[in-house]
Amino acid sequence: MKTKPFNRALLTAIDNIVRFVSLLLVTLTILLWVSISQVPGNTRNADAIPILLYHNLINGSGVVNSANIDVNTFKKQMQYLHNNGYTTITPEQLKMWINGTLQLPPKSVMITFDDGYESVYTLAYPISIADYGNHVNFPHMSWAQINTASDVVKHG
Repeated sequence: MKTKPFNRALLTAIDNIVRFVSLLLVTLTILLWVSISQVPGNTRNADAIPILLYHNLINGSGVVNSANIDVNTFKKQMQYLHNNGYTTITPEQLKMWINGTLQLPPKSVMITFDDGYESVYTLAYPISIADYGNHVNFPHMSWAQINTASDVVKHG
């Protein structure tokens, strides 16, 4: 009985097809993972949480510098966060995330002010809640201001 000769060309073609299909599956898996990670409201845990710290807002008067920013700049920054799908979080949520007891969306951010200037209440609060519904940490406000702004303000 005569055996057929070994067909090296056929084995090479099959090997190339297997490699191509494997590469295609890896590529599709990566594309699927990337597309899922871009879905708004996805529940993956955030890798890091940026904290935006503000000091004082000014409304056309005063010196604009690293401590004092114009209220219009602040509004544009809040608008950017809102338009790009960021979720504002509270200090308590940040603490729970650090302790591993809470998962937060990848685009989470905490907004806070370090002092209790009147402008924080009169300028930042209306923009934060009225325009964008953000949670903001205002650490030094009067009790009356805290009660008024309790929908977004976390005192601490």
